[in-house]
Amino acid sequence: MADTVPWDDAKGFLAAFEQVAEACRWPREEWVGRLLPALRGGVEQLFCRLDPRDRGDYLKVKAAILRADAIRAEARRKHFRQCCYQELEGPRRAYVTLQELCRQWLKPEKHTKEQILELIIQEQLLALLPPEVQSWVQECGPEDCIETVALAEDFLMSGRRRHAAKAWDCQKGSPGPSSLTPGSIGPVYHFAYLKPCYASAAAVSPCPQHLFGRVGGLSLRPKVLP
Repeated sequence: MADTVPWDDAKGFLAAFEQVAEACRWPREEWVGRLLPALRGGVEQLFCRLDPRDRGDYLKVKAAILRADAIRAEARRKHFRQCCYQELEGPRRAYVTLQELCRQWLKPEKHTKEQILELIIQEQLLALLPPEVQSWVQECGPEDCIETVALAEDFLMSGRRRHAAKAWDCQKGSPGPSSLTPGSIGPVYHFAYLKPCYASAAAVSPCPQHLFGRVGGLSLRPKVLP
């Protein structure tokens, strides 16, 4: 078994794992057991910190891994943006450091030009949002600009609906929500937007011998859950 696993691309690795699992027709309840041998370092520690009741649920394990991956990506972005000249040794060193930090954040060896452009636009879009909207959207971990916009709109619309309903309850006999002016509608917090993660549908076919039980050169034999 390989000593390292490409967990720096958790989304891609899990997608490949799911394709193999679907092709080999592994029962969904076995997926976590087959993934366990591939867990390394921080990902393995993350799994051990999960609630024991969630460790056998592949969707919950996957969601936790992707959430942690998003947090690491955000940390890399902040490291690049918050780099200080005073901590470096002159312009040349600053350039080399920024170049390396930018590569760690944008990963040009893995992302296309369009994907990199999307990351930069998404960063600026989040920065333009009101603080309470920005914080909520970031917690949801949107993957692209379209999802970022949808989440922000959902937050704002939900806030308006809740504010209107509250005003209606408090002012019985007075004009209804339609009389509220835009200036009277403020932000209202609500529960985090949670979306289930589903494996992409793949044609179920007999498992090719060269793919059976392997992802990225790793053996994925079932492992008994702790």
